[in-house]
Amino acid sequence: MHDISEHGVDDTQGGPEPRHTASVTVVVPTKNAARTLRPCLESIARQSVRCGLVVVDCDSVDDSKAIARDFADLVLTTAPSPTLQRNAGARAMPADIIGFIDADMVVGEHVVEQAIEQIKGGAGSVVVPERSFGRTYWAKVRTFERSMYLETLEWPRFFTYDLFDAIGGYDEDLISMEDTDLGLRASTRASVGRTSDVVLHDEGALTFRTACRKKAGYATGIAAFRRKHGSGALASHLRRPYFERPSLLLAQPTLGFGVLALKGGEATAVAGRLLLDQASWPKRRVAREPVPAASGEDGYISAPRIPVRRVTK
Repeated sequence: MHDISEHGVDDTQGGPEPRHTASVTVVVPTKNAARTLRPCLESIARQSVRCGLVVVDCDSVDDSKAIARDFADLVLTTAPSPTLQRNAGARAMPADIIGFIDADMVVGEHVVEQAIEQIKGGAGSVVVPERSFGRTYWAKVRTFERSMYLETLEWPRFFTYDLFDAIGGYDEDLISMEDTDLGLRASTRASVGRTSDVVLHDEGALTFRTACRKKAGYATGIAAFRRKHGSGALASHLRRPYFERPSLLLAQPTLGFGVLALKGGEATAVAGRLLLDQASWPKRRVAREPVPAASGEDGYISAPRIPVRRVTK
């Protein structure tokens, strides 16, 4: 990759260009995200500096791809894995700086500019503070919960491409805590910066049941993170500030009670899923027993890799 000049312009290209034009690519993974995708992509298009935009879709059946074509420089279709989608997007349009934004987020106008400034100052990765908003009581609970994580439980969203590539990008074996994993690995190689502008996470009409079911879906990834980094690392990154300072919850008692109820429900959902996974593990092992004839060189039936497909605008 080329070095970023004092003004964020690729000096090797020559001639006057808009500031930062060729320096940043933002990757947005999507799957049936039409409700939130347009505000997300509009906010990236409104950045105070220009950046490339790649949307990596997972065979959406709603209007996600049509919306993406209105804004993105490149639209790809790939397998149903956010980690694979992010890696594919980064590799499809490499730039000096790679950023990752979720399809249900609205990006503050100066986020990209501030990320560039942090990296010009020596950071290898950059955290963008996250706040939430939504319509229901449980969405407000989530908003209150996330407000207590600022400057504590935060992970980078922007990386120099060289650092991202050197550490192997997102771990495609993780289906949750992948951002924590990537941030941990990045922090061992370079310093971490932080923007003052924020991203806003649209929780929509969040319900207690939906939140718990979503967290249960992360159980396998949480277990994989523990195997990779150890129980101590997992415990450290699951520690919540309000357990050490209960007064944080008492600042808004109605929402504070909701936080405790929500975290209890999510923990129960995760534990239940892990128990189910453990009970079904012997069956999955039997399914992996060698099969006769020409099923593959190793004697196992393997799922084919789903190729990345370009979608023309």
